[in-house]
Amino acid sequence: MLLALLALDATAITPPATGAVALPGGVDLTLPFPDETPVRVSCGYGPGCSVFHSGTNAPGSTNDYHALDLVRDQAGGGDGLPVVAAFSGTVVYADWATGGWSTFGRIVLIEHDLGDGHTYMSLYAHLSSLSVSAGEVVADKDEVGTMGGSGNFGDNYFTPHLHFSLYRDAAFAGGPYGGNAVVPELIDGYGDLVQGDLLVAGPGAGSVSAVIVDNSDPGFALSGPATQHNSGGYRSSFWYE
Repeated sequence: MLLALLALDATAITPPATGAVALPGGVDLTLPFPDETPVRVSCGYGPGCSVFHSGTNAPGSTNDYHALDLVRDQAGGGDGLPVVAAFSGTVVYADWATGGWSTFGRIVLIEHDLGDGHTYMSLYAHLSSLSVSAGEVVADKDEVGTMGGSGNFGDNYFTPHLHFSLYRDAAFAGGPYGGNAVVPELIDGYGDLVQGDLLVAGPGAGSVSAVIVDNSDPGFALSGPATQHNSGGYRSSFWYE
């Protein structure tokens, strides 16, 4: 007998702060690390976590309210290990951030057309090295650089982490400014992101709608009529029979 396990995606998306926006529907956003990388949200949304995570639609500054600081959940936090593109696009800038943006250190800024008439950018900051150049077209999961703690034209200015942020209709002058902050969710199926969350890069909780398994396989047994189960963990809600 076959069992159908139906994954019910009940993941919520964080509501955009006033002046910020959500991603267009259907955008396939992935964590900016190779698949199967364990990722910790070391700093979440808003200035309560970091003074650098502020602004939603200010015309003359960077709107980073919905920025995330991310580290690999492993020794060293991933210092020197690959950072990848969160989705496909064209590299706008890959170099040291300048002017009032110099605290970002080495950055990569990628422009994306998501089909809704707006221009989107993703920012990867504090890198220890760069793997792409301006004008280069990248696909999702292409390496763009390596994680570090660069800032103010020097390495090791910060503890190694990736400052990751999305913007809509922003301009560039040494770094992104203006436009709107964008909530980076769902990302590999994850939403409602807060400081301390442990995520895993790759196909996420919302990516599977049904899995068919044979109850004669090891680990499965017929359990009666269809029943819903909620474990509270990854892909936590499913039906079984």
